[in-house]
Amino acid sequence: MDDHETRCDQTFAARDAAWDAYGTTDPYFLSPMINPSFAGGPTWPNLRQAYRIIRGPLGTILASDGLSDPFDDSWSDPPPQNGFALEVYAVAERDPASDVLPAWMLPVVAGFARLVAEHGAIHSLLDELGTLSTELHDVPIPEPLQPRFVNDAGRVGVLVGLTSQEFPASFTGPVSTIRLVNLKLLTVDELGLITADSNTGRAELVRRFQAGPTPLLSSLTR
Repeated sequence: MDDHETRCDQTFAARDAAWDAYGTTDPYFLSPMINPSFAGGPTWPNLRQAYRIIRGPLGTILASDGLSDPFDDSWSDPPPQNGFALEVYAVAERDPASDVLPAWMLPVVAGFARLVAEHGAIHSLLDELGTLSTELHDVPIPEPLQPRFVNDAGRVGVLVGLTSQEFPASFTGPVSTIRLVNLKLLTVDELGLITADSNTGRAELVRRFQAGPTPLLSSLTR
């Protein structure tokens, strides 16, 4: 077994252990039929692009799986870290009557995962700023709720990097620390606070959410 394969196996084990500590991980992966990098999309560190579903006490998590894979041989002079040094996830309320994920969930997680792969150093921005925010296109929100969650440009706001004592912010990989980065849906009014003053707005939203009972949870009915 070569060094890259060994580091991959160690990463997979560490990542699985992090999710298993939260709840029950579905045994299957969600992945596109055709890797988006073959169609002009950004490449993930070990090429593979996948997502996992984990069900636990905070709700149902959908998480990227592969952004923290060790870089393969196609990368020239990669940084000494576990891929992009993070995985991203969103948390939704569990529906006891159905295992179907909310329609917004995969577009949000996959949409931001694409930005991570395009940028390459989102973890450094999080180190510097604590939290980030972004707006994502093509997030399906039920029509009656669109005025509350979809802005005039047709985008949905997301707060990136919110943390809580209920959930680990990172785990240790074989090459580096790997962040677990929360993505939280914002209302149009909340996004407006950030648009008016990005640093102050994000700080105010972090204060509000962390004062609530479920800071990491995204819900269209909150």
